[in-house]
Amino acid sequence: MRLHDHPDTELCNFLQFGWPVGFTAPHLPLSSHQDHGSALSSPQIIDSFLDTDCHLGTTRSPFKSNPFCTDIVTSPLQIARSRSGKPRVVLYLSFPHGSSVNSGIPSDTYLDKPFTLRLPGVDAVIHIICLKGTGCHLFKKGLSRAYRQLCIDPCDLHLLGYRHQGYLYFDLAPPFSLRSSAMMCQRTTNAVTYMFRALGYDCTNYIDDFGSTETPDKSTTAFNALGDLFSSLGLQSSPNKDCPPTTSMVFLGIHLDTLAMSMSITPECLQELLHRCSSALSSSSISRHDLQSLLGVMSFVTAYVCPARVFRSTLLNTLCTRRDFRNCFLSDDNRSDLRWWCHLLSLYNGVSLIKTSPWINDPWVVSTDACNS
Repeated sequence: MRLHDHPDTELCNFLQFGWPVGFTAPHLPLSSHQDHGSALSSPQIIDSFLDTDCHLGTTRSPFKSNPFCTDIVTSPLQIARSRSGKPRVVLYLSFPHGSSVNSGIPSDTYLDKPFTLRLPGVDAVIHIICLKGTGCHLFKKGLSRAYRQLCIDPCDLHLLGYRHQGYLYFDLAPPFSLRSSAMMCQRTTNAVTYMFRALGYDCTNYIDDFGSTETPDKSTTAFNALGDLFSSLGLQSSPNKDCPPTTSMVFLGIHLDTLAMSMSITPECLQELLHRCSSALSSSSISRHDLQSLLGVMSFVTAYVCPARVFRSTLLNTLCTRRDFRNCFLSDDNRSDLRWWCHLLSLYNGVSLIKTSPWINDPWVVSTDACNS
């Protein structure tokens, strides 16, 4: 009944019976019988991962032979490292290229219906801050192993197989690397946000993270209400992600301060970007892939450090003109922009303000014109 008027009318069926993977290719993907080198070199990490997932019931195992009455697909395991260096076991569903599970999942449709995943950003929290006013309290909560709290449609389990030490394993929950997993999780947490708003509060959700703000007299009640909602729905939260009500909080990599009404990049993100810019300056060229990655980080930063926007234009031009090349040579203008990022970015970080009302609503109007003197 909580979702009686929720616009996602198919959600309840997916939650009850499992999420279809969304595979539409006419032929099964090619199976892989050997793991990635990173997994082969660290079998103890794979063993620990499998023990945990089998114990939690998110992996069905082990089988000596195909347990289904249809052909199965097995993909390789690999070990990726997070920024903190923590190993993460990933089912590599994008291998082999062009003939993988992910290759057969459309990015713009789901179950033959047009669908585009749109994720809210920090701007959604900033909008709530503007509604609640200066000095309002920020808080956040997050889910633990959010993808693994969902279920896959039993008809698609044969697509999510992998091998380890001669045995077959099959994921019962959406793997992190599955193209449609983020969509499944976002649609689920959208429903949680919908129910939280029905309680009289507001928040935004980004995959498995929930951020909100409330007036100081209601913030603790709202924070506890979100936790109680998780519990009533059977969702496992992650205490490590919790941030009780406060006037200063980091959400999705952005530091928000409702007393100063400011937003800034976190020191970790700032140092990483400065290091990458310094590395680029020390070379005469940069690979096109690295330049694309660098500009992606810059685009994120410029959304919250507005003065920096103009100092990536020459790099964008270089990327566009070197579309068919693997490497991009850095011009004097490129280097000038990179030096700005290295030497002046930290001075402008934190000066961008959260505007409680657009200037066009103010009674004062300022106008100007160009002239030659």
